[in-house]
Amino acid sequence: MTQNKIYPKIAITGGYASGKSTACRFLKERGYLVFSADKIFSNLLRDEDFILSIYKILDISPTYYNSKLYYDRKLVSETLFCDGEKSIKLNEFTHKRVYEIIEELYETNKNRKIAFEIPLLFEGNKQNDFDYVIVIYRNLEDRIKFGALRDKITPEQAELRIKNQIDYDNNPPSGHTYIYNNGSKADLKVEIERVIKEIERRSS
Repeated sequence: MTQNKIYPKIAITGGYASGKSTACRFLKERGYLVFSADKIFSNLLRDEDFILSIYKILDISPTYYNSKLYYDRKLVSETLFCDGEKSIKLNEFTHKRVYEIIEELYETNKNRKIAFEIPLLFEGNKQNDFDYVIVIYRNLEDRIKFGALRDKITPEQAELRIKNQIDYDNNPPSGHTYIYNNGSKADLKVEIERVIKEIERRSS
């Protein structure tokens, strides 16, 4: 690897239970540094200033446990359910901070092969922040079945989660690379290899 080579910024996205994490695991096996937007957000919830900002946006009193500031998921969810405007403000704040960290991570590691797993990429209208967007697509029936089994929820709850995201079945965002995850994990790995080799060829 040439030390000064700058690698493209790649996003891996797709709907609920489409196989994004499996695709990212194959990228890691190929030597890629992969960061998860969900993991970044989880880490931010260890930052008291970040938690306090959330409580301030929602106009609710901070919650403490053993004298330590605590992120009360239930209280936050109940507040968001009752107030759509606060939900929008909170999403703007949290998404902005997550993407700031994504940019910092890329700038720090752009001399390495790097990718980011971002479930709500198109919902946040951040697709243009990346050089390449790989969308993992999976048929609806398998997503419902796999999501319900993985998250220990009912098929109806899994379907509701899917309906709350972009409709990849009927309105897939154009201009990006789609990988169809309707076969085995081995099939998915072959497709990841094919797409990544093409991206690397274009970037060489």
